[in-house]
Amino acid sequence: MANVFLQEYASIFTTMNYNIFKNFPKLENPTRINYLLVQAKYKNEPLPIIEVRTSKEHKKLEVINDQDSFEVAKMLHRPIYFYRSPHPYEPRKRELILGDESVLELCSYMVADILEAEHKKE
Repeated sequence: MANVFLQEYASIFTTMNYNIFKNFPKLENPTRINYLLVQAKYKNEPLPIIEVRTSKEHKKLEVINDQDSFEVAKMLHRPIYFYRSPHPYEPRKRELILGDESVLELCSYMVADILEAEHKKE
């Protein structure tokens, strides 16, 4: 068996304290937020780990990758899993391209949510 050397890339941290982060709402992708929300809420899928850097003022952790995952975790009151980037770059927006089946599945869950909310009103 060949020798395998592992190099640690980053440590994963977790917190429920959303106030230690600075996010960038302009970089959110509403379609991806809905997709992640459905995946987490109905399929119990884990949310993507967010990538952060320390702000220039050293007051908050800036979300530089996966604003959408951060927002969904807040919406569902779930812990944030994050790592500090060893190569910090500017915050960016994540794209999402869904196939037909994924779009139909997403819509069916959203319709079920609407119907459930209407039923509770009655």
